[in-house]
Formats: sequence, structure tokens, C-alpha cells
Amino acid sequence: MSSGDTIVAQSTPYGYSGIGVVRMSGSESTKIFKKISRIKKKLTSRIVKKAYIYKKGNKIDEVMVVWYKAPKSYTGEDVIEISCHGNQYILESIIEECIKGGAVAAGPGEFTKRAFQNGKIDLIQAESIANTISTSSSVGLFNAITGVSGNMSKSIHETKNKIIKLLSYCEHLLDVSEVDIQNDNKKHTAKEITKISKKLAELTENYDTCRVLTYGAKIVLAGKTNSGKSTLFNVLVGENRSIISKSPGTTRDYIDARISLSGVPILLIDTAGIRQSNDSIEALGVEKSKELIKDADLVCYMTDITDKNSSEVPDNIELMDDRVIYIYNKVDLINLKENRKAGDKSIYISALNKTGISKIKSSILKKLNVDNVPDKLVGVSTPRQFQCINSCLVSLKNVSDILSVGFELELICFELNEALESINDLLGENTEETVLNNMFDSFCVGK
Repeated sequence: MSSGDTIVAQSTPYGYSGIGVVRMSGSESTKIFKKISRIKKKLTSRIVKKAYIYKKGNKIDEVMVVWYKAPKSYTGEDVIEISCHGNQYILESIIEECIKGGAVAAGPGEFTKRAFQNGKIDLIQAESIANTISTSSSVGLFNAITGVSGNMSKSIHETKNKIIKLLSYCEHLLDVSEVDIQNDNKKHTAKEITKISKKLAELTENYDTCRVLTYGAKIVLAGKTNSGKSTLFNVLVGENRSIISKSPGTTRDYIDARISLSGVPILLIDTAGIRQSNDSIEALGVEKSKELIKDADLVCYMTDITDKNSSEVPDNIELMDDRVIYIYNKVDLINLKENRKAGDKSIYISALNKTGISKIKSSILKKLNVDNVPDKLVGVSTPRQFQCINSCLVSLKNVSDILSVGFELELICFELNEALESINDLLGENTEETVLNNMFDSFCVGK
């Protein structure tokens, strides 16, 4: 269960707006609110009330308040939501008065963490709540809302029950004489393993697509100096964000910008040109470029087609296989027919003249597997979810491998227990506190 402290936080973004919201959760919420508002009337759950907030005896704002009585609230505790004018001084003053009245400042994601700890949601739903806030695509939002509603959790719970049932079946067979175990027992186990594995695999088959549409893709523009990376960066961003110069090594540190390609969120990164340099600052930029390339979802590797010595591609790029788009730039300076190789799948452009840009955009969407996404797509979207399901699938495959050579029930039961542990981790039913803290720390304060 959660701490006994009553927590308070601003739930709307920092700054000025028409309305701001302060939220409290905990057993002392109503008591603290009555203290700072001097309201005498009894609050009624889920009924909006008008009140005034006082600071040092003076009214600081007229507010609307709603009390959500435990356990029928977001956190499962008594929750007070105060809607005030969106003046940052007013919001901070209300929080200050709540703390003076006995509340403590909430940490990142603490409201949602309490909802999880109090059994209002599971870990899949908690992550989906965070995704609902952070996603910037309609498909990612649909997937997140589906997760919040508990549809995926329901499917996982059904799978968990099937694993428990099969584990019980196999443990029962351990108590049966070997001569009484029939071939039908083995066939039944193999059939159930196949069905469970197929159901889980369906949730992960769209993982990369769901992840990109939820969190966005990290795309790095890489290549040698003066290949035109910064020019292409500016074209894709739609404004002159990166400095352009004919002098090699102008870009010494990376520059990034968030863009949208056909509704797909992209973090576009312009990196320092890759070359040997005696300049210590530029050398650091080159090393940073290599780190960004390694972590990228996709690399657009650019080559100056007029540079006859630039055809060699670095090993770290070639090893990325399907995560690279090869681009030849400055085709406006050459005869393309004479320089283009037959069967070459590279993209030929002139970043300066903005030709071939549409081919780059379509190739990016295709490489990310988001070029033809249905409006409604459901699947796991976080690395944690993917890892848990994948671990479960590995254990189930181990059972299949055991069944292919015999019927070693002790080993089968062990693997089924491992599969069950992975499912429990997915739902957050036996997750370590450090894992939970790391996850909820990524939430915004007030959620």
C-alpha cells in the first residue's frame, strides 16, 4: 500500500492559462482543504462546490473544488481537485497553503503509483496512462487509450490463467505413475503451449510500429563533412536551424528538432561530419555522432556524389543493415544518368534545390514500418512490456523443445513457472520497488 502522507501537486503545466488544477490525494485531503478554504459545509463526493482559498487571512482566489471519496477515485484514496485561475502565483500559493496544512509535495507519477499500489490499475494500464500524455500520433493515442481501458490487461490475465491451468495439469501428472501417462497428455500439453504462444506473439508483432507511433523515432543524419547533412536537416525541419557553410567541420555538436512525417513523430538529429580531426572539440563531436548513430532507430547516411573519395562507408554504419538509408546528395552538380549505378537502391537528391525530398520521406516511413498503418492498431509499445512477453515466449519455446524429445515433467513445470513469472512481471504483480520507482519517475509531477 502507499504511504500515509497526503500528497499535493499542480496537475496542469507550469505557466499562465485560463484554468489551473491542484490535486491532493490522501486521508487528510478534505481536512486540509477545509482548513485553507474555511468552508463549513460538508463536501459531497463528485459534486462541484465553489469556495475561496485564503493565505494569511486574505482571499487569493475563487475556486471550484471536487471531492472524490475513497475508494472511488483515481488513486483509490480521498482525492481533492481544486480548479483555480491559471496564474502561477495562485497555483503555487494554493500548494504552499496545502503543505502548511499538512500535505507533502508529490513526486513524479506519485498519483498514478498510488493508483497502482491500491489496486486501481495494473502496470500495463499505468504505462498506458503515461503514453496517453506523451504520444503525438492518433494511432499511438488509440493504442494508449485501449491500454488504459484494460483490454490488453484482460488478454494478459486470460493468458496467465491458461499458463496456471497448464502448470497445474503438468504438476498433477508428476504424481501419476509413468505407466499411466498417455501420449494424449503430451499432445494436450503441446497443443496448449502452441495456443498460448500464438496469443502472446500477436501482442508483440506490431511492437516496433506501436513504439514509434507512441514515442517517436530517432533519426540521425550522418556522413562525412560537407555532404549536405545540415542542408537536408533544414529542409526537413522547414526552417534554418542548422548553420550551413562550405567550410568542413562547421557542425561540431549535434542539433535536433522534433518534426512530424505523415503524423509520425520524429526526433531528427543533425550530427558532426565523420572524419579524423586534430581539433579536440570537433573530435568530441565526431565521437558523439558515433554514439547517436548507435542508438538511432534509423540513419540517413549522406554522401557527396561529387566527392570521388567518399564512397567508403564506415563499418558502424554497414553493420546497421536495415536501419540505414543511403543518400547521394548534390546531384544538381553532375550528370545523374552517367553516375547512377544500375540496381542501386540509394536515394539521389539535391538538398539545396529540394529535389528528391519526397523520396526520402517515403523511404523513412517504409523503413520504420509506418507507411501503411491502420487507424486502429493495438499492441505492446514499451521496451519493458516487450521484454516481459519475449521472456515468456522463450520459456514456452523451451517447453516445446523439451516435448520434441520427450516428456520431462520436472523441466516442463520449471519452464512454465518461469513463463508465469514473466507474466506477473508484465502486470506488475511481483515487480521490484526499484523498477517501479524508475518507471514512475518518468511521469510528470501531478499525474
